[in-house]
Amino acid sequence: MRATRQLLATAGFVAASIVMALGAQAAAPQTRALTEGVFTKAQSERGAKAYQKACSKCHQPAEFESYLGRWVGLPVSFLYETLTSTMPQDNPGGLSRKQYTDVLTYFFEINGLPTGDEELASDQTSLDAVAIAVPDNSRAP
Repeated sequence: MRATRQLLATAGFVAASIVMALGAQAAAPQTRALTEGVFTKAQSERGAKAYQKACSKCHQPAEFESYLGRWVGLPVSFLYETLTSTMPQDNPGGLSRKQYTDVLTYFFEINGLPTGDEELASDQTSLDAVAIAVPDNSRAP
């Protein structure tokens, strides 16, 4: 009888785990690649302006032409977190979430990634749901 209770408890735990995993999987956002046009031209243009104000005194756009090759396969949020924690060098974290995201879209455009119809949102979930990818004709190493 005790063995039967243990078996039922184990089966119940396994069933609950499966249900929870399936629920989490269904709730997780669909991952898209940067090559699918996940930002707009207007957003990239705003990013270029923010870049001019906050970044251009230390960095030239050409520095970022093959930069994304190092990040391929990772979520955009990884690059976002690196950028916000280290830049601008004289004021890390000094821009708003939206400004940092706009600057990233400017980097994406520099790297030949296509624009789309919707802006890339700056919230964590949205940035986690986009994988860094580069176009086939990329200059990435």
